[in-house]
Amino acid sequence: MITTPEKLKKLRELIAKHMEALGVRVLGAESMGATKLEIEAMEREGILPKGSSLEVDPIGDGYRFGGYRAKAERGGRSVIDHKLSDFHRAAGSMALSRVEALAIENARQWAGSYAVGLGNRMSDQIISVLNAEDMKLRQDMVQMIRSEVARGMATRDSLDTISANLREMTGDWARDWRRIVSTEVHNAQEVGAAQDIAETFGRAARVAKIPNLDACPDCRRVYLDENERPKTYTLYELISNGTNVGRKRRAWLPTITAIHPWCRCRLVYLPEGWGFNKDWEIVPPEELHL
Repeated sequence: MITTPEKLKKLRELIAKHMEALGVRVLGAESMGATKLEIEAMEREGILPKGSSLEVDPIGDGYRFGGYRAKAERGGRSVIDHKLSDFHRAAGSMALSRVEALAIENARQWAGSYAVGLGNRMSDQIISVLNAEDMKLRQDMVQMIRSEVARGMATRDSLDTISANLREMTGDWARDWRRIVSTEVHNAQEVGAAQDIAETFGRAARVAKIPNLDACPDCRRVYLDENERPKTYTLYELISNGTNVGRKRRAWLPTITAIHPWCRCRLVYLPEGWGFNKDWEIVPPEELHL
C-alpha cells in the first residue's frame, strides 16, 4: 500500500478517465468536452460502454423542455399528463435560434466545469486517504513486530478503514453528481421557459416563480409575499438579477435559475391583471380574492 509518485500519477490518471466517462454518460460528451477520439479510446479501454455516449444531452433537453412546458401551461395543460414521446416529437421539430443554441452551450459548459471540479476533488480525497493509510500501516508494522497476534488484526483494521472511508466518500460523490445534474438540468429548463416567454410576450411580461409545496424557507422568503402567494415580477427583473453566486443568503434575489442547489421553483407567465388564488393557481382578476 506504500504510495510512490509514479503510483499517485497513475491513480490520478485512472480516476480522471473514469470521471470523464461518468460525466459523458450523465451529462453528455459535449458538456465534458470529450472528442470523438477520446470517446473511442474510453470505449476500447472498457471505461465507457460502446454507444453509451450517443443521444445523451440532458442540458439541451432540459432547455427545450422549458419551452415545451411554458407552451403547454399557457394552453391550460399540465406536462404531467404528457408522455415522454410527446416531448421527443416536439423537441425534434424545434428549430433553435442562434441565441438559444448559445444558451444551451453555455449551460453545458457550466455543468461540465462542475463535473471536472468534482473529479479533481474526488482524486485528492482518495490520495489523501491512501497517504494517511500508509502512515497507519507503518505504525502497524511496528506493532506487528511487538505482537504476532496483533498483526492480523492491524492489517484487517487498515483494509476496513480504507473501505469505510471510500464507501463514505462514494456516497458524498454520488450526492454531488445528483446535485450537479439536478440543478443544471433544472436551470436549463427555466432558461428555456424564460426564452419562450420573452419571444412570445417580450421581456416586460409578468411572471412568477412557484415554489414546491415543501420548499425551503429561503425559497418561500424570496418568492412568496406576506399572504403566502407567489410574488409577481417582470421577466426583465429576474433576468437582471443574474444569479445569487457570491451573495449572502439573506441577500438572495429572485432569479430565472435556481437560487440554490436542489431549488425547484418554477417560472410561469401571468397574463395582465391575472394573479394567484390561495392554492397558487393562476386565475383571472374576478377570482383573485376567492
